[in-house]
Amino acid sequence: MNKLLRLFVIFTIFALLLTNVACNSSKSDEEPSFIQEGSESTEESGEGETKAVNSTELTKISLYLKNYQSATPMNLNQINEMKEELDKRTGTELNTIVELNWVEMNEYDDKVKALIQSNDAIDAIDASNFISLLANDLTKDITNEFKQFAPSYYKLLDETMPERIKSATHDEKVLYIPNMDISTSRYCALVRKDLLEKYNIASIKDISEYEAFLKKILESEPNVLPGYINAFSFMDFYALSQGYLSLDSIYAQIKNDSFEMYTIDKLSEFDNAYNALKEWSDKGLISVKNEDIMKLLGGEGASTIVNINMLEQLEGYLSNIPNVQFEIFPLCMDKIQVRPNSSSGGIAIAKNSENAKNVIQFYEWVQSSQENYDLFMNGVKDKHYTLDNGAFKVNGTKYQNAVSGWFGSQNFKNYKMHRSSIFSQERYVSLLEMLNFENTQTFEVLAKQSLSPEMLGSEDSADIIKLNEEMEKIKDLGQEINGSYMKFMQEISLGDFSKSANEYKEMLKHDRLDEFISFLKEVYLKYYKIV
Repeated sequence: MNKLLRLFVIFTIFALLLTNVACNSSKSDEEPSFIQEGSESTEESGEGETKAVNSTELTKISLYLKNYQSATPMNLNQINEMKEELDKRTGTELNTIVELNWVEMNEYDDKVKALIQSNDAIDAIDASNFISLLANDLTKDITNEFKQFAPSYYKLLDETMPERIKSATHDEKVLYIPNMDISTSRYCALVRKDLLEKYNIASIKDISEYEAFLKKILESEPNVLPGYINAFSFMDFYALSQGYLSLDSIYAQIKNDSFEMYTIDKLSEFDNAYNALKEWSDKGLISVKNEDIMKLLGGEGASTIVNINMLEQLEGYLSNIPNVQFEIFPLCMDKIQVRPNSSSGGIAIAKNSENAKNVIQFYEWVQSSQENYDLFMNGVKDKHYTLDNGAFKVNGTKYQNAVSGWFGSQNFKNYKMHRSSIFSQERYVSLLEMLNFENTQTFEVLAKQSLSPEMLGSEDSADIIKLNEEMEKIKDLGQEINGSYMKFMQEISLGDFSKSANEYKEMLKHDRLDEFISFLKEVYLKYYKIV
């Protein structure tokens, strides 16, 4: 379920944040070359396509992946360079080469369905909208093959996030390989290390301590912006700091045998959150204007509040600020949060594929060593990234890593092997583990702990197929409601606080909101197994 609502919000959370970043990004010296859907790589051809291995003895596995906005990933020339080295390695070690194909996100489900049903050569597909794949019977049962051909990864997943295997299992069949990405809704204060040391600030744990930091910088550093705050992030963070559970931009409370869901304007704390943001802006403690993110990214800002899931979008820029390092502090860790049952991505085997073994072996290969993972996720060492005494550095200035910014790579993410360009790998992995596992619980467990069995729906896997039809009926309404909220955020992100909190609440009113919330509540209670 969180996949649907993430489409409403997750890709717009930092649209405001990154609008000016994208506009100010320098264009790479080379125009990327493009591999179109279904094309076969060749040796450095005029089209810019590459193929490192050309042997009829090798098995070719075809991966169809999502790309946001278009069917062409950014930095495709770097991806081609990565793939040339990848083919050499997998050709030798697995007797397999990998064909990468992309489909524009909004067309993905229909395109993949048509390819599989027409029996085209397609082996692996993005599993983030798994309900649609299940409803259309597009995936292969890999229960035995997963354990057999990816034993190490299966064991790691089972020991670390067993709920993800459960979420991928229907009618006692495992139907996709979940990734090990972190997607818990937690916020952190990202703060310049030199200023922390200068003013002897050891930690920032909550909103009041962060405000004290902002005041210190305002008083003592006249040429430094104390904080850049994305309006969406702050309003979301404020709700979480008050103890609400985040269910993909909808806020929930589970207690005393009751379950309630709200949009942010329906929270009693909405006025306090909006007024706090306005007060901080009026006092000069923060800027909410889109363009002022450049002060942070240029080293002229002291801090921001960032959702941990969005930190990666900033890393490439922050790592390129001369002589500036950052520290990160998890905020409001005393408040419990939901840890998703399901993964934010993964790979399913197409029902008509004859190469399930090869695809699963490839997934295991990527996860089997840091070297393999780095190649597939970050590119060729010393060409796309460097390691200097363990310090990871992306070559170039784009906010996306040369290779790992491409859509499709998230289906293979494993937080235990993630590289950060602003923190050591050990520090970043421990941070992700803290944010994902400390004082968190799956919705399934929270619901069963607090709600009566009569309130909870069936776990019958056959019912899950009905969810796909229900989601389609409500999708346009959800986008409409989300559109009103983003209009509200866009006004704030211009620094416009001329409206009162009550005027904004009137602006956010929708005559079908109760219907939408009622639907979401029913879905979460009926299908908590997969959310």
